[in-house]
Formats: sequence, structure tokens, C-alpha cells
Amino acid sequence: MHLLLQRLIREALPEETLASRLRDARGLLRGAMPHPEDPAGWPLWRRLLPHVDAVCGPGADGDEAVAVLANDAAVFLWIQAEVLVDTNLVHSSFVSMKNVTVTMNEDVARWARVEAARRGLSVSRFLGSILEEEMDRDAEYRRAMRKFLAFHATGSSDGRPLPSRDDLHARSLR
Repeated sequence: MHLLLQRLIREALPEETLASRLRDARGLLRGAMPHPEDPAGWPLWRRLLPHVDAVCGPGADGDEAVAVLANDAAVFLWIQAEVLVDTNLVHSSFVSMKNVTVTMNEDVARWARVEAARRGLSVSRFLGSILEEEMDRDAEYRRAMRKFLAFHATGSSDGRPLPSRDDLHARSLR
């Protein structure tokens, strides 16, 4: 499918519908892909690799099918001696994490190490998950505030203005 058509479709679909369809596509691709080291499956890999790249792009983090597809695609491309250059697979699976240095007092560091270990995570992943939750909470707050302000501006959920005081009292006198 042409990239422009993909973009138009993705922008037209509601976020939840798009996420669901991409998950379904990843599941179908995962089931269709042969083992990347099997030469008999390489022609299929060649045909489906652009589709794998398309469904494993930004926003696909956390989906197990992404990890499997990205790993298998990397193995296939490595076997084929192709260079992974600027594809969604590389960005979503291998390059999307950034390292940062965090300064904290010893008590906070000790707590972070204990909590990370309790959850089976590295301290880096643990702190990253806390920051991601905070970012999601902030985005949700901003969405709710926009919704409230849109309601508050008109006074009703359907966008029509509320009747004036005079209109309300005039109706009650009739």
C-alpha cells in the first residue's frame, strides 16, 4: 500500500480503532512469517517485510508481536547482509530508548533499587516507567481539561448554548 494512502487511512481512523487494527495486523503477520533462518521462507520475508515495517512503527511499543516481528526481521536482514538503515523497525525496537543521567540522594537511589528489583526491572526501566506514567497522566489531564473547557464555553455537551435567564422565566410563566 502506498505510504500516502497509509497515512490518510491512519489519520482518518479513531485512535482506538487504529490501535486495534494495527494489533490485528501484527498478529496476522506474526502468524504468517516463516522462521527467518529458513531459506525456503526468504521470498515471503521479502514480500512481507515492508508490511512488518509499517505496523511496527511509533506507538507500537509494548506489544509482544512487535518484539517478535522486529527481532525476526533483524535476524532475516542480518542473514541477508542488509544494513538496517532508518526503518520503523530500528526506531521502534532498537533506537527509541534514550539514556539520561539522573542525580538523586542516596535514600532515593536505595528506594529505587529496591522497588526496581521488587518489580523485576532495572532502575533505568523502573524510572522510565514512572516517567511514562506521569506523561500519560499529564496527557489525560490535558484532554480532560480541553473537554471541560469546550463544555464550559457553551454550557452543554451538544454544543448548543444554554437558554438565557429571561427565556427560562418566560417559559415558566406561559
